[in-house]
Amino acid sequence: MEIGQRLKAFRNQKNITQNEVAESSGIHPVTIRKYETSVMEPKLVHIKKIASALNISIPSLLGSQGLELKSTSVGDIYSLIFFMVESGFLDLKLIDSKIILSLNKCLTSFFADLNVDRQIETQLSNLEGSNDLKQWIEYQKTIKEKNFSELSEEQRKEILEKKEMLEIKLMSL
Repeated sequence: MEIGQRLKAFRNQKNITQNEVAESSGIHPVTIRKYETSVMEPKLVHIKKIASALNISIPSLLGSQGLELKSTSVGDIYSLIFFMVESGFLDLKLIDSKIILSLNKCLTSFFADLNVDRQIETQLSNLEGSNDLKQWIEYQKTIKEKNFSELSEEQRKEILEKKEMLEIKLMSL
C-alpha cells in the first residue's frame, strides 16, 4: 500500500476529512488530496505533520515505504537524521562544539564491529549545514530538559519554532 492510500485509510478510519487533516497539519488541502491520490509524494517534513495530525506514528503512516526512504540530497539526509532522533534510533549531542552520535542499544549491538557511529559523526561534521545542525541539537537538548516546562509559554513556543525552522532549512538543502 502506498503512502497516499495509507493516509486516506487512516483518515477514514478516524472519520476525519481532508480539510481537517490539512488544518491540523498546516498543509494546504489540495496538497493533502494530491498525496492521497498519489499525484505527489510527501517529504518527511510533511509526513511528520500528517502523522501528528492523525495521532499516529511516522512508521505507521509510512508502512513498508519507510524502508524505501530516498536520500538524493543533503536535505533528505537531514530528514532521515531528524526521523531517527525522534524515533529514538539515535541521539545527537554537542561536546566542545563536536557532534557526538549515540545509536540506541539495538543498533549499537547490530553495528558493534563497524564503528558506524564514529564514521557518521565524521560525515555529519563535514556536511553542508553542520553549524545549523549543531544549533538544532542545542534546541533539542533544551526541549528535553526537565526545566523546559518551567519556561514561559512564549519562550517554549520560540524555541520550538526556531527548532522547526532549522529542520525546514536543513531538509531543504
